[in-house]
Amino acid sequence: MKKTKTSPYALFEMALSINKSNLEKIYWMEEFINYIEKNDKNLYKKARKYADKLEADDYFTQEDKKKWGIK
Repeated sequence: MKKTKTSPYALFEMALSINKSNLEKIYWMEEFINYIEKNDKNLYKKARKYADKLEADDYFTQEDKKKWGIK
């Protein structure tokens, strides 16, 4: 007897595939960041300051703030 896949199972498989793809991207980015941190400390510090400032501004750049009238 052949076992058929139900819709919830197919959705679960699709979600697992997407999660695996995203996880691979996260690992790649972590390794990229570690490389920059080790080999170019000044660039890493500038990038951290830039990212921290963007996070504090809810990821709006100065141009975005002007465009949308955000203070």
